[in-house]
Amino acid sequence: MPSADSLADDELDIHIEAVAVPPDLFRSFLSSNEEASVGKFCSGIVLQAGSATYFEPGERVIAACAGPLRCHVRVSSRSVIKISPDLPYSDACWIVPPRVAAYHALITVGNFKPEDSDY
Repeated sequence: MPSADSLADDELDIHIEAVAVPPDLFRSFLSSNEEASVGKFCSGIVLQAGSATYFEPGERVIAACAGPLRCHVRVSSRSVIKISPDLPYSDACWIVPPRVAAYHALITVGNFKPEDSDY
């Protein structure tokens, strides 16, 4: 594990409990002798948190990350969200990403606001 001294203010060290591998890349993992490196979602436990984050060690999270499949990852806190204590890690990897994508499409890209709805 990287040392705490090298942890940037906005970074988290996460121990990975589950990873979502995109279906189209699954076959390449099985047929390749090289270390797999892809974009993916992973869920786990915060081990260390930079001073500028809103996270604490021990919190359960899901993160968007890229790189080799490992049991430990260091990511920017901007790509991490907390998950409920009763949500299994493996479920978080397939339940959360579509919701994050929908939020991004509606709120960030579409600039949708509550007053835009009739409900």
